[in-house]
Amino acid sequence: MANPRKLRTEDDIAKLKVSNSEKARIASEQKALSRFEGIDAEPPEYLPTLARAEWLRIMPLLQELPIAELDFLMIASYCQLFAHWRELNDDLNENGQVIVNYDEQGIETSRKINPSFNALMKVQQELRHISGQLGMTINSRFELVTPDEKEEEDEFVQLLKGVK
Repeated sequence: MANPRKLRTEDDIAKLKVSNSEKARIASEQKALSRFEGIDAEPPEYLPTLARAEWLRIMPLLQELPIAELDFLMIASYCQLFAHWRELNDDLNENGQVIVNYDEQGIETSRKINPSFNALMKVQQELRHISGQLGMTINSRFELVTPDEKEEEDEFVQLLKGVK
C-alpha cells in the first residue's frame, strides 16, 4: 500500500532529500489542490437543524484543510450522522440501554437492549470513518501534515547504495 500523501509547506519541500524534479512534482501536486472549487460555508437547506448546526461548527475548521466542493457529500453525510448520533444519544439518556417490559401486575416479563444502542454504535463507527477521511481526527491530521520520518533519497544516491 502506498504511503499517504502529506501536506507540506514550501520550506518542507525544499528540505526534502529528493531530486529537484521530485520536489517540483510534489509542489505541483500540492498546488493542484487549490484548483478545485471551494466548498460553500453555508449548510444545505435539506439538512435537519442539528446537522446544520454541526455544519456551521465544523466548516471554519475544515476550511483550514484542502477541502473542496468534491467533499460536499462526505461533509453533509458526516453532519447528518452527527444529528442521528445526538438523537440516539438523547433516546438512550431518556430510556436507558435496556428496555424492561412489565405485565399488568407490575412484574417484569422481559428485558431487551434498547435498539437505539445498536444504532448508536453503527452511527459512531461511520462517524469515525468519515471523520478520518476528512482530517477530523488527530491521527488523520498528523498524516496530512507530518513529513515522512524516512525522507526519500535522491535516485542517484539510491543507485549508489544499490537500493534501486
